[in-house]
Amino acid sequence: MSKQNTSISLDRIVSALEGTAIGSATIAEIIADVERQIAATEQSLIEEKESVLDLTKCKNPKAAHDRIVELELFLNQLRASRPRLDEKLAASLESERSARFDGTYKQVKAERDRLANEFAEVYQATVARLVDVLIRMAACDVKCAEVNSQASALHNEQRRLLKCELVARGLEAFSRAQPELAKTVVLPDFVESARTRWPATTSTSFAVAYAETTSPPFHAGADWASSAEKQRRRQAIEADQARSAAFHEQATKDQEERKNREERERFAALKR
Repeated sequence: MSKQNTSISLDRIVSALEGTAIGSATIAEIIADVERQIAATEQSLIEEKESVLDLTKCKNPKAAHDRIVELELFLNQLRASRPRLDEKLAASLESERSARFDGTYKQVKAERDRLANEFAEVYQATVARLVDVLIRMAACDVKCAEVNSQASALHNEQRRLLKCELVARGLEAFSRAQPELAKTVVLPDFVESARTRWPATTSTSFAVAYAETTSPPFHAGADWASSAEKQRRRQAIEADQARSAAFHEQATKDQEERKNREERERFAALKR
């Protein structure tokens, strides 16, 4: 083994140990080279020691001794570098894993944020629209029932009006296999998900649901879950509730009075 080869191998090791931008694949390659170099140096050392004992081959004992010392020093350097190279490889692998994780984290986080914003926008808009339609359908169903009641008092009047949902779904009647969606669907509030927008969970549920659909969908961005934002939403709902509750209460009274009047007129007509 020449001093030139020894210098090149040691330079590679020093470069690997001191380098900051060296990759794990290169370090692993150097470790494999060091292992091969250790095996080769051990074999060379054995051969040198055997040859120095053969007087017919060893013409210069001092030169042979110097070669043995050089090989032993080189071998010890190689062996001492192995633990440090292993540590360098472990650190490089960890750094590469961290870099890959950082890239994956940022990519998935960006996707998560886009979907979170989309969900906040789509959910609130969809729920608001559904609740609005459900409320107006319920009001229309009451009118249909009134028309059917009037038709039953007329001679040979066969026309009747089905509920909005029956017409929408192409059904003649609801059943266990085809239950009424308006009575089974549950739409939680976006901020206070323990409370439902439909059906509403307050004593004046119809008025609350109506009040909540009179305002456009709102998303407060980063402050959507703050106490101030929740209080603002609650106050807005309560204000609309107060205005609409009186209206629907009066509408209910008018409906009851109309039904009572029709019943009295029907009874009077039967007596005549």
